[in-house]
Amino acid sequence: TTLCSLVLDNAISNAFRHATSPDSPVNLAVTTAPIGNGELRLVFVLTNQVSPAKAPLTREFLARVWAGTHCRPGPAASATSDGIGLRQAFLAADQHDMALDLVQHGTEVRFTARVIVSVADYPAPPK
Repeated sequence: TTLCSLVLDNAISNAFRHATSPDSPVNLAVTTAPIGNGELRLVFVLTNQVSPAKAPLTREFLARVWAGTHCRPGPAASATSDGIGLRQAFLAADQHDMALDLVQHGTEVRFTARVIVSVADYPAPPK
């Protein structure tokens, strides 16, 4: 749950931070599918609309974030958007076999996280 919290916190924060306006909708869908042996596939899909005035997300940008070479230089850069949180989320996900994807089509940004989890049995009530 800590991994999901870290990754989703970053994705949700970024969705609101980069939205077209403070009241722009941010949608989160969670689906589950049993895959056997007490395991589930969890899929989180978060979508939001971003300002068309902002530079679009590109594979090159994401590669720089992943490599730790992304930096928005100069005083005009937003102190709240330096890519560090996104990089931490991708690194943590990689360490725990969570697949992340972040794409932009027009003004829609779609963040997807997929992970396999084990379902624990509920403990028996005390007698």
